[in-house]
Amino acid sequence: MANKDWIGKFQMSKVIHLSAYASDHLPILLHVQSFVPQIRERGFKFEESWLLMEDCEATVKGAWGGELAVEQGLASTLKKIQACGSELMRWGLTRTTLDEEAIKQIQKRLDRLNEEEMITDSKAEYLELNKKMDEFLQKQEIY
Repeated sequence: MANKDWIGKFQMSKVIHLSAYASDHLPILLHVQSFVPQIRERGFKFEESWLLMEDCEATVKGAWGGELAVEQGLASTLKKIQACGSELMRWGLTRTTLDEEAIKQIQKRLDRLNEEEMITDSKAEYLELNKKMDEFLQKQEIY
């Protein structure tokens, strides 16, 4: 019923033999499917580095307590989880960066401070920059 070209194009097609109640002829059903690669949407993934950001908790609380349709039990919880995921995905798009440029700038400044004579002001700046560097590197490692 089909040639090689057709079979090559529609490799995933199926023929199903149906039942016939009042006939000795059996009808067939042909499911025609060509191979089309599935494009998967990127699902929600919570980034652990978000926990280090101050406004993450407020984002979760806002999404969880938002106005939702009146649902009961697990349906309500499912809606809240979906709303929370959507809000975190939107919120997280602007915050998931590796801050590589900031790390380079801090490292350059730390190198310059190491070359200079340490005075009280430069020691304070050095400690502050080290603290920022630790935060950036921790976020990068978690990411």
